[in-house]
Amino acid sequence: AGGGPPPPPPLSGASRSTAMSYKEKQEMAKKGLNPDGSTIQYAPDDVIPFRPAVEVPAKGPRRWDYIARVLSSGSGSVSFVTFRNGVSSVVKGSSTVVQEIFAHEVALGIGIPVPGNMRLIPFSGSEFGRMKAKLAEATRETDMSTYIRLKKDLNRPFLIEMDLIPVHSVYDLHHHALTGEAMSRDALEDLGALLAFDVFLNNWDRVPAVWNNEGNGNNLLYGTLEGARAVGVSFDLSPEDKASPTALRTVAIDHCITSVDEARAGKYLQKVQAFVEDVFGFATASAEEGARALPMDESAPPCTDRPLLKVRRWLYTITMADIGAVGEHYLRIGAIRTLQRLLGLFDPTWGSNFAPKLEQMKKSLRVRYDCMQDWGGVWQEGVGKISTPFAEAVLSGMHKSICGLAANENESIPDICQRFQEENHFHVVRLEKLRFLGKSFEDDVVKITVFQIPGLTALQAAMYLDQFLHEERSQIRGHDPLSQLTWTEKQKLNRVATTPAHPLTDVVIFPEGWWQEAMRDIQSELPKFRIADVCRKHQVYALLGSGIECVKEKGERRNYVTAALMSPSGT
Repeated sequence: AGGGPPPPPPLSGASRSTAMSYKEKQEMAKKGLNPDGSTIQYAPDDVIPFRPAVEVPAKGPRRWDYIARVLSSGSGSVSFVTFRNGVSSVVKGSSTVVQEIFAHEVALGIGIPVPGNMRLIPFSGSEFGRMKAKLAEATRETDMSTYIRLKKDLNRPFLIEMDLIPVHSVYDLHHHALTGEAMSRDALEDLGALLAFDVFLNNWDRVPAVWNNEGNGNNLLYGTLEGARAVGVSFDLSPEDKASPTALRTVAIDHCITSVDEARAGKYLQKVQAFVEDVFGFATASAEEGARALPMDESAPPCTDRPLLKVRRWLYTITMADIGAVGEHYLRIGAIRTLQRLLGLFDPTWGSNFAPKLEQMKKSLRVRYDCMQDWGGVWQEGVGKISTPFAEAVLSGMHKSICGLAANENESIPDICQRFQEENHFHVVRLEKLRFLGKSFEDDVVKITVFQIPGLTALQAAMYLDQFLHEERSQIRGHDPLSQLTWTEKQKLNRVATTPAHPLTDVVIFPEGWWQEAMRDIQSELPKFRIADVCRKHQVYALLGSGIECVKEKGERRNYVTAALMSPSGT
């Protein structure tokens, strides 16, 4: 009773931690321990994000004190950093940093799905030195090869950081369960948009649409709507879009504008024109290409001149899945949408005065990305490599090609693009209980395919039609779509088709006004791939359009509507 108050209770772990110095806390963290002595729970490699174990600042020098691990990509001066709360980011040192930032700004301006949080970390900021020191510290004792690579990769005055997106590259889709989703309409429209974006930039390091290379599928990524949105990626979604949160969509990384000098610009502008013509369905094809099989045929040449066909073959060689003519149409819709947005971004009046907006975007990069100082002229040199005359010439070429498709002098670029996005190549009609020229049809059902693209030459039409009919036959298992058919064999195939709702086409109807072009083709003695060859190969009738024929009878002029009908024998 008289011995005084009892001794205080022992300090709890939490109370002890408040008495620890900052240095002691850091030592505990290096050992994987929290200040209270419990083990820090890091995120597994395949779970991003997860419930934070510690609070990591969103940006600033202090965030680099919370590095959990660093991995090197092994190429391209790219490192993957995971923080203690499980969030990961990408750190990149690049010799083309200004050109990449310019490309990123264009992507944001026209709605290309790209990482939303891209930051420049310049040498003049307080974050720069701390980041380099902490990255080196995190790898020096655990991974010497990564440490050595980092020392080299980070030896640049400007570094880029962006969120790591949980995605698959296109190379991951080979015979993958996700291949079908990656070939969905939305994903293919995303890819078509990306093709037009790359052609404007001359960004050759992704999909080989107009470039003679093997492409780089590591820069073509597929992420879920849910996962990509979580790290700031935005997608083109209409209000009524009912896409699943787990649906795969295309995401673009590592794009860069590559200007071409005046001596070589002419050749590249020809490629731009060829791309625009193909996107709008008016590609010029050679006779050799017209006679080739579809891209999925391994005996066909590895490359063709038509950009979208090159893309289609490239995707097939990687995924072993063919997007077909319908897939090409989805690529076109996405590409047309982006071409319209590009022209509107750099001249909102839909004219061709692109230089002022290009210059304005170049000059604004330094302020927008908080680059207050240059080092050795690196930034200024990068700005100089973004050639305004080159970019202006590419945009002008696109503008000229699209304006040439106007139905009348008052049709604007948005109207032209809208019209072509709504047009389909083929429309299929099934008519029952119909007999045609005395021919017998399986179950008295005739499949009529309406060819809806006017303006094609006979050679171009033959190429598209052969491609479409080839795909129909490819759907029948055990059948060689390259073989020559007879009418009787074709009707047998209709009986054994695995897709009875889609029998083989019997009649193809061409657009009105096709008469004169068709006659030139039929009467020509040139050895080229003609409609007649397609009719013989696939055993179809082709109604080659109609025209007004003026005839003088008994001193009077009479007008007749005349149609040309091609038979399965090619006559």
